[in-house]
Amino acid sequence: MPHAGDKIARILMYMADQFGIFLRPYNNRLELSVTQQEIANALGLTRETINVEIKKLEVKRLISHSRKSYVLYVERLRKYLDDNS
Repeated sequence: MPHAGDKIARILMYMADQFGIFLRPYNNRLELSVTQQEIANALGLTRETINVEIKKLEVKRLISHSRKSYVLYVERLRKYLDDNS
C-alpha cells in the first residue's frame, strides 16, 4: 500500500498535468493552485495528514508552497515517484 506522501506526490503531479501552469523561464517548475482540503478530499485523507506530508515533500525539495499555491519541481518529483513505485 502506498505511503501517504507518495499518494500526495502522485495527485499533485496529476493535478499539475491537468491544471498546472509552467513557470517561465523554468520549464521544470509548475505552479498549481489547490488547497490542502481539496487534496485531502481527493485522497480520502485528513487535512492534518496532508499538512504533515507536504512538509516532508518540502524538506526533500520536491515542492514548495505558500497558502494554496504549490510549485512542483517536476523532474525531481518524477524521479522521486519513479524511485518509489
